[in-house]
Amino acid sequence: CRLLREQFRVIKALTVEDDLDLWADAADVLLVDGRTPGSGAVWDYARVRAWSDDGIAQVTDDSAAEAESGSQASGSRPHPRRPPLFLAGGLDPNNVAAAILAAHPNGVDVASGTERDGKQDPALIHAFVREAREAAERLSP
Repeated sequence: CRLLREQFRVIKALTVEDDLDLWADAADVLLVDGRTPGSGAVWDYARVRAWSDDGIAQVTDDSAAEAESGSQASGSRPHPRRPPLFLAGGLDPNNVAAAILAAHPNGVDVASGTERDGKQDPALIHAFVREAREAAERLSP
């Protein structure tokens, strides 16, 4: 990935089990999926906390409780340059807002979550984008 970045922008797809800090210097964006990428399976999006403004990446088993209390993961490590974090896996119009509010990502990825009968459905895409934008607005200061 590092060599590719000399000529291209790189999005590194990872699973929630991967150590985000290991890839922070190798990619322009980290796209985090569940344990089985491409499956469309919903996962606990709260496990991935947004990379804070001071560059601390966190992936923990206790992220949901920490999000409610406002505390940081004890195992988180500061990183001088944090790439944006995108969520993927199991997102659809019915859960994208909750996922955004739980994880505070910089972006979201969707495929099968906006399909009907195996084809992209314009109404589902519109609903997904509307829900994602409304959730993002709720996070804005």
